[in-house]
Amino acid sequence: MKVLLSFPLVIFIFLALTACGRSPFTNENYNPSQLVQGQNTLQGALAFPQQGLFIRPFWRNGPVVGDEGQLLIVVSDKDGHPKNPSGQLSLYLWMPDMGHGSYPVSLKQIAIGVFEASEIYFTMDGLWDIHFQILREGQVLEEIRWPLTL
Repeated sequence: MKVLLSFPLVIFIFLALTACGRSPFTNENYNPSQLVQGQNTLQGALAFPQQGLFIRPFWRNGPVVGDEGQLLIVVSDKDGHPKNPSGQLSLYLWMPDMGHGSYPVSLKQIAIGVFEASEIYFTMDGLWDIHFQILREGQVLEEIRWPLTL
C-alpha cells in the first residue's frame, strides 16, 4: 500500500520537526520560575536621522523570556521635546540568528510623542533585534534596530 503526502503536509511536518525550540506560550509544562531576564539598557537614544527624531525606550517590564514585556517609548526632537513622527510608529521583534520573529507587539499612543508597547514576547533567550519603524501607507520611511541579548 502506497501513501501519498501532499506537498503542504510534507512542509508542515518538516518545519514541525526542525523548529528551533518550544515556545513558553504553547508549552503546558513551562515553568515561569525559569524566566530569562535581559540586562540590556540603552545609553542615550536611537535616532531617526531623516525625521530629526530620537527614541528613548524604557522597560516597564523586561526584557524577559517567558513573560510579557512592556516598553514606554518617548519620541522627541533634537531639543528633547516630545514629538510625533510624521507617519505611524511601529515595532516588531526579530531573532536574526534563528531567522524568525515573535508575536505581533501592541503599540498605542498615550500622549504626544509617548507610546506604550505591550505584548512583547521574547520566545527564547539569545540575540534579538527590536525594529522601530516609521510607516506611511504601509511603506517603511525609516527604521532603527536595537539589538538585545537575553
